[in-house]
Amino acid sequence: AVEDTSVTLEEIIQRFGLEVAGIVEAHTEDKSKSWEERKQHTIQIVKTGSLEVKSLIVADKLDNLRSLKKSYDQQGDTIWISFKRGFEKQKWYYESISKYAAKGLEPNQIPSFFYTYKQEVNDFFRS
Repeated sequence: AVEDTSVTLEEIIQRFGLEVAGIVEAHTEDKSKSWEERKQHTIQIVKTGSLEVKSLIVADKLDNLRSLKKSYDQQGDTIWISFKRGFEKQKWYYESISKYAAKGLEPNQIPSFFYTYKQEVNDFFRS
């Protein structure tokens, strides 16, 4: 919300509290950095973050992936032209999130949508 809207972290703190703001802040990209730096930061956060932070990231990426799949079904390979980075970089990013999402979690802590995300990444990028 912070990186893509006019909402500030302060507003999130006021409305939802420090805990929610911390989760949001952990997944907020610094748009002054390169695409690679921003994505590497998110991958690092998903490796080390709390279950709540990991869940936010995976839910966001699952939603993005589903939108990407719909666009791909309509546009085919031309969709990659609209991205700052093409197919291979997108594949690397989505697969990296999938690879590290459950890191540090016990099997009984892993939300079912993490498995859904992993399967949809594998299906879409044909890994």
